[in-house]
Amino acid sequence: RPEPLLSSMASFVVLKMDAFTPATLSKTAWAFAKADVAHKAVMQAIAKHGIDRAADFSARDLGMTAWALARAEVRDYDCMLALANEAAPKIHEFTTQGLTKTASAFAFLEVHHNELLQRLGEEAIARIDEFPAQGLADLSWSYATLRMEVSGLLQALADAPGWYECPPYNHSRQAGSVADCFKHVLLVILLRLLLKESQAPLAYVDTHAGGGVYDLSSTEALQERHFEEGIARL
Repeated sequence: RPEPLLSSMASFVVLKMDAFTPATLSKTAWAFAKADVAHKAVMQAIAKHGIDRAADFSARDLGMTAWALARAEVRDYDCMLALANEAAPKIHEFTTQGLTKTASAFAFLEVHHNELLQRLGEEAIARIDEFPAQGLADLSWSYATLRMEVSGLLQALADAPGWYECPPYNHSRQAGSVADCFKHVLLVILLRLLLKESQAPLAYVDTHAGGGVYDLSSTEALQERHFEEGIARL
């Protein structure tokens, strides 16, 4: 696993960061965040460079850096604002994944940048047929979280063909994901409330139960590694 290597490199990375290109900065941020190595000095240094050098970042660099800061839970408003100011006029250059990751980053950090979100929403509408179901779900969550309305976006998301192009569901790929963890936590809360409010016996029948145990080291689980965002972080 990359954590020990990245941790040992942290001081060197901070020392040499002035020489990094924008692409190297964004990839470094992504690497540390993806590996869940939220080294404070590294991420703060990246945030500082994000403020100073945002104008030199490509659309991909801007999206990756915003996502990495959100993943590492670095709440640097000035940096996110600088990234947003540069991302807004470059929104046509973002991939669909870049659009969803950027929207999710700003929603997670609760940074509301009206121009960026407006342009991002309009771009999503224009390219709505390109989004897979997960991207549609991420966009829906982001705009709902930020309470941001873009004319036509909600209807476009609802009618998007990506919802109907999902591959057959395989829980081995989703076990331990954010949605899976949320489902189990919510179920426990509901059952506790039902037991608390009633003295009568309670029978619970799961009509869609899968396997009792899922191997997170299996080929299916490792294909998309959704568990890294969910149970692995818990």
